[in-house]
Amino acid sequence: MARKQMDLDITTAALDLAPINVAFVDTDLRYRFVNRMFELTFRRPREELVGDTVENVIGPKSFENVRDRIARALGGEAEVFSAWYPLLTGELRNFRTSYIPLMDGGEAKGFFVYARDATDELLTQQSLQESERKYRGIFFNAAVGMARMALDGSWLDVNDRFCEILGYDREELVGKTVQDLTHPDDIEGEWKLMSDLANGVGDTYGIDKRYLRRDGTPVWGHLTVSTARSDGGDALYYVCVVEDISERKEVEQKLQALNTSLETRVAERTAELTALNQELDAFNYSVSHDLRAPLRAIDGFSQAMEEDYGPQLDEGARHYLGRIRNGATRMSDMIESLLRMSRLTRGELHLEEVDLSAMANELLANLQQEEPERQLVATVADGLKAVGDGRLLRVVMANLLENAWKFTRQREETRIEVGSAHDPESGEKSFFVRDNGAGFDPKYADRLFVPFQRLHSAGEFDGQGIGLATVQRVVHRHNGQIWAQSQEDAGATFYFTIRATPGRQ
Repeated sequence: MARKQMDLDITTAALDLAPINVAFVDTDLRYRFVNRMFELTFRRPREELVGDTVENVIGPKSFENVRDRIARALGGEAEVFSAWYPLLTGELRNFRTSYIPLMDGGEAKGFFVYARDATDELLTQQSLQESERKYRGIFFNAAVGMARMALDGSWLDVNDRFCEILGYDREELVGKTVQDLTHPDDIEGEWKLMSDLANGVGDTYGIDKRYLRRDGTPVWGHLTVSTARSDGGDALYYVCVVEDISERKEVEQKLQALNTSLETRVAERTAELTALNQELDAFNYSVSHDLRAPLRAIDGFSQAMEEDYGPQLDEGARHYLGRIRNGATRMSDMIESLLRMSRLTRGELHLEEVDLSAMANELLANLQQEEPERQLVATVADGLKAVGDGRLLRVVMANLLENAWKFTRQREETRIEVGSAHDPESGEKSFFVRDNGAGFDPKYADRLFVPFQRLHSAGEFDGQGIGLATVQRVVHRHNGQIWAQSQEDAGATFYFTIRATPGRQ
Protein backbone atom coordinates (compact mmCIF):
# COMPACT_ATOMS: atom_id res chain seq x y z
CA MET A 1 0.00 0.00 0.00
CA ALA A 2 2.81 2.37 0.89
CA ARG A 3 4.50 1.50 -2.37
CA LYS A 4 1.41 2.45 -4.41
CA GLN A 5 1.08 5.74 -2.54
CA MET A 6 4.71 6.53 -3.22
CA ASP A 7 4.22 5.78 -6.93
CA LEU A 8 1.13 8.02 -6.93
CA ASP A 9 3.01 10.83 -5.26
CA ILE A 10 5.84 10.54 -7.80
CA THR A 11 3.38 10.60 -10.68
CA THR A 12 1.59 13.64 -9.26
CA ALA A 13 4.89 15.45 -8.72
CA ALA A 14 5.98 14.67 -12.26
CA LEU A 15 2.70 15.94 -13.71
CA ASP A 16 2.96 19.12 -11.64
CA LEU A 17 6.30 19.83 -13.31
CA ALA A 18 4.87 19.35 -16.81
CA PRO A 19 4.73 22.62 -18.87
CA ILE A 20 1.23 21.78 -20.16
CA ASN A 21 -2.22 21.51 -18.63
CA VAL A 22 -3.02 17.94 -17.50
CA ALA A 23 -6.33 16.81 -16.03
CA PHE A 24 -8.57 13.75 -15.73
CA VAL A 25 -12.37 14.00 -16.24
CA ASP A 26 -14.74 11.18 -15.15
CA THR A 27 -17.93 10.07 -16.85
CA ASP A 28 -19.92 12.64 -14.80
CA LEU A 29 -17.79 15.31 -16.50
CA ARG A 30 -16.13 16.31 -13.27
CA TYR A 31 -12.42 16.90 -12.79
CA ARG A 32 -10.81 14.23 -10.67
CA PHE A 33 -7.26 15.46 -11.10
CA VAL A 34 -5.56 18.68 -12.29
CA ASN A 35 -1.86 19.53 -12.31
CA ARG A 36 -0.08 22.70 -11.20
CA MET A 37 -0.13 24.26 -14.68
CA PHE A 38 -3.90 23.74 -14.86
CA GLU A 39 -4.27 25.67 -11.60
CA LEU A 40 -2.13 28.51 -12.93
CA THR A 41 -4.00 28.69 -16.22
CA PHE A 42 -7.48 28.96 -14.70
CA ARG A 43 -6.34 30.91 -11.63
CA ARG A 44 -8.09 28.53 -9.20
CA PRO A 45 -6.65 26.23 -6.51
CA ARG A 46 -6.66 22.50 -7.06
CA GLU A 47 -9.11 21.98 -4.17
CA GLU A 48 -11.77 24.03 -6.03
CA LEU A 49 -11.13 22.51 -9.42
CA VAL A 50 -11.23 18.84 -8.36
CA GLY A 51 -14.90 17.84 -8.22
CA ASP A 52 -16.11 20.78 -10.27
CA THR A 53 -17.67 20.24 -13.70
CA VAL A 54 -16.06 20.92 -17.05
CA GLU A 55 -18.86 23.34 -17.91
CA ASN A 56 -18.23 25.44 -14.80
CA VAL A 57 -14.48 25.55 -15.31
CA ILE A 58 -14.27 26.36 -19.04
CA GLY A 59 -17.57 28.22 -19.29
CA PRO A 60 -20.91 27.31 -20.96
CA LYS A 61 -19.96 28.65 -24.39
CA SER A 62 -16.66 26.78 -24.55
CA PHE A 63 -18.39 23.70 -23.17
CA GLU A 64 -20.90 23.76 -26.03
CA ASN A 65 -18.00 23.91 -28.50
CA VAL A 66 -16.39 20.73 -27.07
CA ARG A 67 -19.50 18.81 -26.03
CA ASP A 68 -19.39 16.54 -29.08
CA ARG A 69 -15.66 15.96 -28.67
CA ILE A 70 -16.18 14.92 -25.04
CA ALA A 71 -18.90 12.51 -26.12
CA ARG A 72 -16.59 10.90 -28.66
CA ALA A 73 -13.79 10.64 -26.09
CA LEU A 74 -16.15 8.88 -23.65
CA GLY A 75 -17.10 6.64 -26.56
CA GLY A 76 -13.46 5.54 -26.80
CA GLU A 77 -12.17 7.88 -29.53
CA ALA A 78 -9.12 10.12 -29.06
CA GLU A 79 -9.74 13.78 -29.95
CA VAL A 80 -7.02 16.25 -30.98
CA PHE A 81 -8.04 19.83 -31.75
CA SER A 82 -7.33 23.53 -31.24
CA ALA A 83 -9.77 25.75 -29.36
CA TRP A 84 -10.04 29.20 -27.75
CA TYR A 85 -10.95 29.41 -24.06
CA PRO A 86 -11.82 32.52 -22.03
CA LEU A 87 -9.98 32.70 -18.69
CA LEU A 88 -11.22 34.31 -15.48
CA THR A 89 -9.08 37.38 -16.30
CA GLY A 90 -11.15 37.89 -19.45
CA GLU A 91 -8.18 36.96 -21.63
CA LEU A 92 -8.84 34.65 -24.56
CA ARG A 93 -6.21 31.94 -25.04
CA ASN A 94 -5.81 29.21 -27.65
CA PHE A 95 -4.99 25.65 -26.52
CA ARG A 96 -3.88 22.67 -28.59
CA THR A 97 -5.92 20.03 -26.77
CA SER A 98 -6.01 16.23 -26.72
CA TYR A 99 -8.76 14.11 -25.13
CA ILE A 100 -7.41 10.56 -24.49
CA PRO A 101 -10.01 8.09 -23.15
CA LEU A 102 -9.16 5.77 -20.18
CA MET A 103 -10.59 2.37 -21.17
CA ASP A 104 -11.39 -0.54 -18.82
CA GLY A 105 -12.81 -3.71 -20.33
CA GLY A 106 -13.92 -1.86 -23.44
CA GLU A 107 -15.67 0.84 -21.42
CA ALA A 108 -14.39 4.39 -20.90
CA LYS A 109 -13.89 5.36 -17.26
CA GLY A 110 -13.18 8.97 -18.25
CA PHE A 111 -10.57 10.78 -20.33
CA PHE A 112 -7.27 12.54 -19.83
CA VAL A 113 -6.95 16.18 -20.93
CA TYR A 114 -3.66 17.42 -22.31
CA ALA A 115 -3.76 21.12 -23.31
CA ARG A 116 -0.78 23.21 -24.44
CA ASP A 117 -1.13 27.01 -24.58
CA ALA A 118 -0.40 27.82 -28.23
CA THR A 119 -1.68 31.40 -28.21
CA ASP A 120 1.70 33.11 -28.70
CA GLU A 121 2.74 30.58 -31.30
CA LEU A 122 -0.52 31.03 -33.18
CA LEU A 123 -0.38 34.83 -33.05
CA THR A 124 3.22 34.75 -34.26
CA GLN A 125 2.23 32.44 -37.08
CA GLN A 126 -0.69 34.68 -38.01
CA SER A 127 1.62 37.73 -37.91
CA LEU A 128 4.11 35.98 -40.13
CA GLN A 129 1.37 34.97 -42.52
CA GLU A 130 0.08 38.54 -42.63
CA SER A 131 3.59 39.86 -43.20
CA GLU A 132 4.14 37.30 -45.91
CA ARG A 133 0.82 38.28 -47.52
CA LYS A 134 1.72 41.96 -47.48
CA TYR A 135 5.26 41.25 -48.70
CA ARG A 136 4.03 39.13 -51.60
CA GLY A 137 1.41 41.76 -52.43
CA ILE A 138 4.09 44.44 -52.59
CA PHE A 139 6.58 42.13 -54.31
CA PHE A 140 4.36 40.96 -57.14
CA ASN A 141 2.43 44.21 -57.70
CA ALA A 142 5.39 46.64 -57.48
CA ALA A 143 5.83 49.13 -60.33
CA VAL A 144 9.56 48.29 -60.42
CA GLY A 145 11.27 44.99 -60.99
CA MET A 146 11.88 42.99 -57.78
CA ALA A 147 13.66 39.70 -57.25
CA ARG A 148 15.19 37.45 -54.61
CA MET A 149 18.58 36.09 -55.54
CA ALA A 150 20.58 33.33 -53.88
CA LEU A 151 24.12 34.00 -52.72
CA ASP A 152 25.44 32.05 -55.73
CA GLY A 153 23.71 34.49 -58.08
CA SER A 154 20.70 32.36 -59.09
CA TRP A 155 17.22 33.85 -59.10
CA LEU A 156 14.88 32.47 -56.43
CA ASP A 157 11.80 34.54 -57.24
CA VAL A 158 10.93 37.44 -59.53
CA ASN A 159 7.89 39.68 -59.96
CA ASP A 160 5.91 40.50 -63.09
CA ARG A 161 7.64 43.82 -63.73
CA PHE A 162 11.07 42.17 -63.62
CA CYS A 163 9.85 39.65 -66.18
CA GLU A 164 8.46 42.47 -68.33
CA ILE A 165 11.77 44.38 -68.29
CA LEU A 166 13.75 41.31 -69.42
CA GLY A 167 11.12 39.76 -71.70
CA TYR A 168 10.99 36.38 -69.90
CA ASP A 169 8.27 34.36 -68.17
CA ARG A 170 8.72 33.81 -64.42
CA GLU A 171 9.29 30.09 -64.91
CA GLU A 172 12.10 30.84 -67.37
CA LEU A 173 13.85 33.28 -65.05
CA VAL A 174 13.77 31.30 -61.82
CA GLY A 175 16.94 29.23 -61.71
CA LYS A 176 18.87 31.40 -64.16
CA THR A 177 21.91 33.23 -62.81
CA VAL A 178 22.91 36.86 -62.77
CA GLN A 179 25.63 36.01 -65.30
CA ASP A 180 22.97 34.73 -67.74
CA LEU A 181 21.15 38.09 -67.72
CA THR A 182 23.98 40.63 -67.40
CA HIS A 183 25.93 42.25 -70.22
CA PRO A 184 29.44 40.73 -70.23
CA ASP A 185 31.08 44.14 -69.76
CA ASP A 186 29.15 44.76 -66.51
CA ILE A 187 29.35 41.42 -64.68
CA GLU A 188 32.83 41.67 -63.12
CA GLY A 189 32.11 44.91 -61.23
CA GLU A 190 28.80 43.59 -59.92
CA TRP A 191 30.30 40.34 -58.64
CA LYS A 192 32.72 42.36 -56.53
CA LEU A 193 29.86 44.42 -55.04
CA MET A 194 27.80 41.29 -54.32
CA SER A 195 30.71 39.61 -52.58
CA ASP A 196 31.43 42.66 -50.41
CA LEU A 197 27.75 42.91 -49.45
CA ALA A 198 27.52 39.26 -48.43
CA ASN A 199 30.66 39.69 -46.30
CA GLY A 200 29.16 42.60 -44.41
CA VAL A 201 30.85 45.45 -46.31
CA GLY A 202 27.99 47.96 -46.42
CA ASP A 203 24.24 47.47 -46.20
CA THR A 204 23.30 48.06 -49.84
CA TYR A 205 24.63 49.18 -53.20
CA GLY A 206 23.15 50.75 -56.30
CA ILE A 207 24.53 50.71 -59.86
CA ASP A 208 23.47 51.37 -63.43
CA LYS A 209 23.99 48.23 -65.49
CA ARG A 210 22.96 46.55 -68.72
CA TYR A 211 20.80 43.43 -68.71
CA LEU A 212 20.31 41.15 -71.69
CA ARG A 213 16.72 40.60 -72.74
CA ARG A 214 15.46 37.30 -73.98
CA ASP A 215 16.03 38.43 -77.60
CA GLY A 216 19.64 39.38 -76.77
CA THR A 217 19.14 43.15 -76.87
CA PRO A 218 20.57 45.15 -73.96
CA VAL A 219 18.33 47.12 -71.59
CA TRP A 220 19.60 49.62 -69.02
CA GLY A 221 18.47 49.20 -65.43
CA HIS A 222 19.24 50.90 -62.14
CA LEU A 223 19.86 48.06 -59.67
CA THR A 224 19.60 48.39 -55.89
CA VAL A 225 20.70 45.34 -53.87
CA SER A 226 20.48 44.62 -50.14
CA THR A 227 21.05 41.47 -48.11
CA ALA A 228 18.51 39.54 -46.02
CA ARG A 229 20.24 38.17 -42.92
CA SER A 230 19.47 35.72 -40.15
CA ASP A 231 19.18 36.73 -36.50
CA GLY A 232 22.84 35.77 -36.18
CA GLY A 233 23.83 38.10 -38.99
CA ASP A 234 24.51 35.46 -41.64
CA ALA A 235 23.63 36.41 -45.22
CA LEU A 236 20.60 34.45 -46.46
CA TYR A 237 19.84 35.91 -49.91
CA TYR A 238 19.86 39.17 -51.86
CA VAL A 239 16.84 41.43 -52.40
CA CYS A 240 17.06 43.21 -55.76
CA VAL A 241 15.08 46.19 -57.06
CA VAL A 242 15.44 47.05 -60.76
CA GLU A 243 14.17 50.20 -62.47
CA ASP A 244 14.15 50.43 -66.27
CA ILE A 245 16.24 53.53 -67.12
CA SER A 246 16.59 52.94 -70.86
CA GLU A 247 14.84 56.22 -71.73
CA ARG A 248 17.04 58.15 -69.30
CA LYS A 249 20.18 56.57 -70.76
CA GLU A 250 18.98 57.40 -74.26
CA VAL A 251 18.52 61.04 -73.25
CA GLU A 252 21.97 61.02 -71.59
CA GLN A 253 23.54 59.63 -74.78
CA LYS A 254 21.80 62.29 -76.86
CA LEU A 255 22.99 64.98 -74.46
CA GLN A 256 26.51 63.57 -74.60
CA ALA A 257 26.40 63.61 -78.39
CA LEU A 258 25.03 67.15 -78.28
CA ASN A 259 27.77 68.23 -75.87
CA THR A 260 30.38 66.68 -78.15
CA SER A 261 28.84 68.52 -81.07
CA LEU A 262 28.77 71.76 -79.08
CA GLU A 263 32.39 71.29 -78.04
CA THR A 264 33.29 70.80 -81.68
CA ARG A 265 31.32 73.88 -82.67
CA VAL A 266 32.90 75.88 -79.85
CA ALA A 267 36.34 74.74 -80.97
CA GLU A 268 35.49 75.72 -84.55
CA ARG A 269 34.08 79.05 -83.37
CA THR A 270 37.15 79.63 -81.23
CA ALA A 271 39.33 78.97 -84.24
CA GLU A 272 37.22 81.42 -86.26
CA LEU A 273 37.50 84.04 -83.53
CA THR A 274 41.23 83.46 -83.35
CA ALA A 275 41.44 84.00 -87.10
CA LEU A 276 39.28 87.11 -86.81
CA ASN A 277 41.48 88.45 -84.01
CA GLN A 278 44.50 87.85 -86.19
CA GLU A 279 42.77 89.75 -88.97
CA LEU A 280 42.00 92.54 -86.50
CA ASP A 281 45.64 92.58 -85.49
CA ALA A 282 46.55 92.94 -89.15
CA PHE A 283 43.92 95.65 -89.55
CA ASN A 284 45.19 97.49 -86.49
CA TYR A 285 48.69 97.29 -87.89
CA SER A 286 47.43 98.67 -91.17
CA VAL A 287 45.56 101.46 -89.39
CA SER A 288 48.49 102.41 -87.22
CA HIS A 289 50.98 102.45 -90.09
CA ASP A 290 49.36 102.59 -93.53
CA LEU A 291 46.50 105.02 -92.72
CA ARG A 292 48.47 107.32 -90.46
CA ALA A 293 51.10 107.97 -93.13
CA PRO A 294 48.60 109.55 -95.59
CA LEU A 295 47.03 111.54 -92.74
CA ARG A 296 50.43 112.84 -91.73
CA ALA A 297 51.09 113.74 -95.37
CA ILE A 298 47.77 115.61 -95.65
CA ASP A 299 48.42 117.47 -92.43
CA GLY A 300 52.08 118.18 -93.33
CA PHE A 301 51.39 119.48 -96.84
CA SER A 302 48.46 121.51 -95.54
CA GLN A 303 50.71 123.09 -92.94
CA ALA A 304 53.41 123.76 -95.57
CA MET A 305 50.88 125.32 -97.91
CA GLU A 306 49.56 127.51 -95.08
CA GLU A 307 53.07 128.64 -94.14
CA ASP A 308 54.40 129.11 -97.68
CA TYR A 309 51.39 130.41 -99.53
CA GLY A 310 49.17 131.70 -96.74
CA PRO A 311 49.58 135.40 -97.63
CA GLN A 312 48.67 134.70 -101.24
CA LEU A 313 45.42 132.88 -100.33
CA ASP A 314 42.14 134.64 -99.74
CA GLU A 315 40.22 134.15 -96.50
CA GLY A 316 37.98 131.42 -97.95
CA ALA A 317 40.94 129.36 -99.08
CA ARG A 318 42.64 129.70 -95.70
CA HIS A 319 39.35 128.62 -94.01
CA TYR A 320 39.13 125.49 -96.15
CA LEU A 321 42.79 124.75 -95.55
CA GLY A 322 42.20 124.97 -91.76
CA ARG A 323 39.24 122.60 -92.01
CA ILE A 324 41.43 120.12 -93.91
CA ARG A 325 44.04 120.22 -91.14
CA ASN A 326 41.37 119.92 -88.39
CA GLY A 327 39.80 116.97 -90.17
CA ALA A 328 43.13 115.19 -90.47
CA THR A 329 43.79 115.80 -86.78
CA ARG A 330 40.34 114.46 -85.78
CA MET A 331 40.82 111.40 -87.95
CA SER A 332 44.22 110.76 -86.35
CA ASP A 333 42.65 111.10 -82.89
CA MET A 334 39.85 108.69 -83.83
CA ILE A 335 42.34 106.12 -85.08
CA GLU A 336 44.33 106.46 -81.87
CA SER A 337 41.13 106.00 -79.80
CA LEU A 338 40.21 102.85 -81.72
CA LEU A 339 43.66 101.41 -81.26
CA ARG A 340 43.62 102.25 -77.56
CA MET A 341 40.21 100.58 -77.12
CA SER A 342 41.44 97.48 -78.97
CA ARG A 343 44.53 97.23 -76.79
CA LEU A 344 42.59 97.73 -73.56
CA THR A 345 39.98 95.06 -74.22
CA ARG A 346 42.35 92.27 -75.20
CA GLY A 347 44.90 90.25 -73.33
CA GLU A 348 44.62 88.21 -70.14
CA LEU A 349 42.80 89.56 -67.09
CA HIS A 350 44.81 89.84 -63.88
CA LEU A 351 42.19 89.53 -61.17
CA GLU A 352 42.57 91.19 -57.79
CA GLU A 353 40.46 93.03 -55.25
CA VAL A 354 40.18 96.65 -56.41
CA ASP A 355 39.26 99.57 -54.13
CA LEU A 356 36.92 101.58 -56.34
CA SER A 357 36.32 104.17 -53.62
CA ALA A 358 40.00 105.11 -53.41
CA MET A 359 40.27 105.05 -57.20
CA ALA A 360 37.26 107.38 -57.64
CA ASN A 361 38.56 109.84 -55.03
CA GLU A 362 41.96 110.00 -56.76
CA LEU A 363 40.46 110.53 -60.23
CA LEU A 364 38.08 113.24 -59.00
CA ALA A 365 40.97 115.04 -57.28
CA ASN A 366 42.89 115.01 -60.59
CA LEU A 367 39.92 116.45 -62.46
CA GLN A 368 39.47 119.20 -59.86
CA GLN A 369 43.19 120.03 -60.05
CA GLU A 370 42.96 120.46 -63.84
CA GLU A 371 40.03 122.90 -63.47
CA PRO A 372 40.26 124.38 -59.97
CA GLU A 373 37.72 127.09 -60.83
CA ARG A 374 34.92 124.45 -61.07
CA GLN A 375 32.63 124.17 -58.04
CA LEU A 376 32.63 120.41 -57.33
CA VAL A 377 30.49 118.60 -54.78
CA ALA A 378 31.67 114.97 -54.87
CA THR A 379 30.19 112.11 -52.84
CA VAL A 380 32.04 108.76 -52.90
CA ALA A 381 30.71 105.87 -50.80
CA ASP A 382 33.22 104.04 -48.63
CA GLY A 383 34.08 100.37 -49.11
CA LEU A 384 33.31 100.07 -52.85
CA LYS A 385 35.32 97.01 -53.84
CA ALA A 386 35.24 94.65 -56.80
CA VAL A 387 37.29 91.70 -58.03
CA GLY A 388 38.72 92.48 -61.44
CA ASP A 389 41.67 93.71 -63.46
CA GLY A 390 42.76 96.88 -61.68
CA ARG A 391 44.21 98.46 -64.82
CA LEU A 392 40.98 97.98 -66.79
CA LEU A 393 38.67 98.98 -63.94
CA ARG A 394 40.61 102.22 -63.71
CA VAL A 395 39.74 102.82 -67.37
CA VAL A 396 36.06 102.28 -66.50
CA MET A 397 36.09 104.70 -63.58
CA ALA A 398 38.18 107.28 -65.44
CA ASN A 399 35.89 107.33 -68.48
CA LEU A 400 32.68 107.47 -66.42
CA LEU A 401 34.00 110.27 -64.17
CA GLU A 402 35.45 112.24 -67.10
CA ASN A 403 32.10 111.79 -68.85
CA ALA A 404 30.29 113.17 -65.78
CA TRP A 405 32.84 116.01 -65.48
CA LYS A 406 32.39 116.93 -69.13
CA PHE A 407 28.60 117.01 -69.19
CA THR A 408 28.36 119.09 -65.98
CA ARG A 409 30.65 121.80 -67.31
CA GLN A 410 27.71 124.15 -67.93
CA ARG A 411 26.41 123.84 -64.35
CA GLU A 412 27.25 126.43 -61.74
CA GLU A 413 27.87 123.57 -59.30
CA THR A 414 29.08 120.18 -60.43
CA ARG A 415 27.60 117.28 -58.46
CA ILE A 416 29.06 113.80 -58.91
CA GLU A 417 28.17 110.78 -56.79
CA VAL A 418 29.82 107.34 -56.79
CA GLY A 419 28.08 104.52 -54.92
CA SER A 420 26.51 101.06 -55.08
CA ALA A 421 23.01 99.59 -55.22
CA HIS A 422 21.46 96.15 -54.64
CA ASP A 423 18.75 94.54 -56.74
CA PRO A 424 16.06 93.47 -54.19
CA GLU A 425 15.03 90.47 -56.33
CA SER A 426 18.37 89.00 -57.40
CA GLY A 427 20.43 90.51 -54.58
CA GLU A 428 23.12 91.45 -57.13
CA LYS A 429 25.35 94.44 -56.38
CA SER A 430 25.94 97.18 -58.95
CA PHE A 431 28.10 100.31 -58.88
CA PHE A 432 27.01 103.69 -60.24
CA VAL A 433 28.31 107.13 -61.22
CA ARG A 434 25.65 109.86 -61.06
CA ASP A 435 25.87 113.51 -62.17
CA ASN A 436 23.67 116.58 -62.49
CA GLY A 437 24.74 117.32 -66.04
CA ALA A 438 23.03 117.70 -69.40
CA GLY A 439 21.55 114.22 -69.44
CA PHE A 440 20.10 112.69 -72.62
CA ASP A 441 16.84 111.55 -74.19
CA PRO A 442 16.31 107.96 -72.91
CA LYS A 443 14.95 106.81 -76.27
CA TYR A 444 18.51 107.13 -77.63
CA ALA A 445 20.10 105.15 -74.79
CA ASP A 446 20.95 102.25 -77.12
CA ARG A 447 23.39 104.53 -79.00
CA LEU A 448 25.43 105.42 -75.92
CA PHE A 449 27.88 102.53 -76.13
CA VAL A 450 28.30 102.47 -79.93
CA PRO A 451 31.68 103.88 -81.06
CA PHE A 452 31.45 107.42 -82.47
CA GLN A 453 27.70 107.67 -81.77
CA ARG A 454 27.19 111.02 -80.03
CA LEU A 455 23.98 112.33 -78.44
CA HIS A 456 25.36 115.85 -78.24
CA SER A 457 27.17 117.87 -80.90
CA ALA A 458 30.95 118.38 -80.81
CA GLY A 459 30.28 122.07 -80.46
CA GLU A 460 28.45 121.49 -77.16
CA PHE A 461 30.78 118.88 -75.67
CA ASP A 462 34.13 117.72 -76.97
CA GLY A 463 35.26 114.10 -77.32
CA GLN A 464 35.60 111.28 -79.83
CA GLY A 465 32.53 109.22 -78.86
CA ILE A 466 34.66 106.22 -77.99
CA GLY A 467 34.87 106.40 -74.17
CA LEU A 468 31.56 104.69 -73.28
CA ALA A 469 32.14 101.99 -75.94
CA THR A 470 35.48 101.28 -74.25
CA VAL A 471 33.77 101.12 -70.83
CA GLN A 472 31.20 98.63 -72.12
CA ARG A 473 33.86 96.33 -73.55
CA VAL A 474 35.83 96.32 -70.31
CA VAL A 475 32.68 95.59 -68.27
CA HIS A 476 31.72 92.77 -70.63
CA ARG A 477 35.20 91.29 -70.26
CA HIS A 478 34.43 91.10 -66.54
CA ASN A 479 31.16 89.23 -67.34
CA GLY A 480 29.21 92.29 -66.22
CA GLN A 481 26.59 94.62 -67.65
CA ILE A 482 26.34 98.40 -68.01
CA TRP A 483 23.27 100.58 -68.49
CA ALA A 484 22.23 104.20 -68.02
CA GLN A 485 19.20 106.13 -66.78
CA SER A 486 18.63 109.79 -67.63
CA GLN A 487 16.33 112.59 -68.76
CA GLU A 488 17.29 115.59 -70.82
CA ASP A 489 18.79 118.36 -68.71
CA ALA A 490 18.30 116.22 -65.56
CA GLY A 491 21.66 114.49 -65.21
CA ALA A 492 22.53 110.85 -65.84
CA THR A 493 23.35 107.72 -63.85
CA PHE A 494 25.53 104.95 -65.25
CA TYR A 495 25.26 101.54 -63.54
CA PHE A 496 27.62 98.62 -64.03
CA THR A 497 28.17 95.15 -62.53
CA ILE A 498 31.42 93.21 -62.21
CA ARG A 499 31.23 89.39 -62.14
CA ALA A 500 34.80 88.45 -62.96
CA THR A 501 35.70 84.91 -61.79
CA PRO A 502 38.75 82.77 -62.52
CA GLY A 503 38.31 80.78 -65.73
CA ARG A 504 35.76 83.19 -67.23
CA GLN A 505 37.70 85.86 -69.08
